[in-house]
Amino acid sequence: MLSKDRRYFLIIHIQSSSFRIKIPIPLFIVFEILDDLIDLLSLFNLLIPSIKVKVNHNLYTYHSVYKIFEQIVLFIYVIQYTEKIELVTVETKDEKISIKLV
Repeated sequence: MLSKDRRYFLIIHIQSSSFRIKIPIPLFIVFEILDDLIDLLSLFNLLIPSIKVKVNHNLYTYHSVYKIFEQIVLFIYVIQYTEKIELVTVETKDEKISIKLV
């Protein structure tokens, strides 16, 4: 399931009035980290299945949190096959932060 295609990057661009940083992260590294996190979460899911996690004043079982994370990771795998995508852009008066998939 891992993409060994090294052409795709997750680019984090931070721009302020005093500096500008552009950080390219190869997408296959992001996938490796996400796969490792899923493995850890699945291990925790086996060891502590009865724990409830509180998110925005709602209680969720650990298994449901694991499934949500797993779906988010699958979504990230799917978007690599699209064209250039701008995932997030946050702008204020002097700063701008953007995350793109190219």
